[in-house]
Amino acid sequence: MSRRKDKTTDVSAIMSAIELSAALKNITSAFIAAKSNMDEVSAEIAKKYSENDVLSQLSLPFFTISDITLQLKFAIRETGKQGEVYVYIDSASLEKLPQNIISQIEIKLNPQSVKIYKTEEGKITHMT
Repeated sequence: MSRRKDKTTDVSAIMSAIELSAALKNITSAFIAAKSNMDEVSAEIAKKYSENDVLSQLSLPFFTISDITLQLKFAIRETGKQGEVYVYIDSASLEKLPQNIISQIEIKLNPQSVKIYKTEEGKITHMT
């Protein structure tokens, strides 16, 4: 006789949870890395344009990231003694859970225009 497992079965042993702050850090880091990669490509293009008589007469293409909105679905697995919150965020785990315990937050990232400069003493500073 087989037993059917429903969505209320404790599946925490087979699913992996991540600390919510680590998940948000990873998401933010991915967007920052993407922006950095775009800036590197822009710098490479600028160099090629400056070295070519025809291209140097044209406007440089550049890339921007404006506001980014991300909706993150999650389910809380547990909270730690230091206030950390462990969550499930992957779709495979969330599909195994009842819908009434899944929450959603909206994350908005607003890239700011920050320039980095070296002072005469060699110290790095930034200005907006």
